Amino acid sequence: MMISPDDEFLKNLPVFLHFEDVADPTLYRALPDGWALALADVIDSTGAIDAGRYKAVNMAGAGVISGVLNALGRHDLPFVFGGDGAAIAIPSQQIEAAREALSKVQSWVADDIGLTLRAAIVPVSAIRDNGL
Repeated sequence: MMISPDDEFLKNLPVFLHFEDVADPTLYRALPDGWALALADVIDSTGAIDAGRYKAVNMAGAGVISGVLNALGRHDLPFVFGGDGAAIAIPSQQIEAAREALSKVQSWVADDIGLTLRAAIVPVSAIRDNGL
């Protein structure tokens, strides 16, 4: 069985063994061309936290990660959890499925948690085109 370039990239990512490893630039790899980032952020999370809705804010942020990864049927994609949001690296072949999943999470957050989730799929090429 032939391994896809996306799976090869993921297989060869270094593993952070210690918390302080997050500051080691040698452990980072650029995402492959064609990939995208699924991004989400709870709007006015500070106000929600001030109103005692800390757990709801965290649930919305964590729900982005679990909802997208579950919808894609994989749990090996790089992600960052920020408490009130998240970012997930998405391989090119799964961008549309991630877009649909992110939209469903956005609706779930609004309907069941009562918060507003700003969400987007941003191609890595657009990030690079802007010098970042």
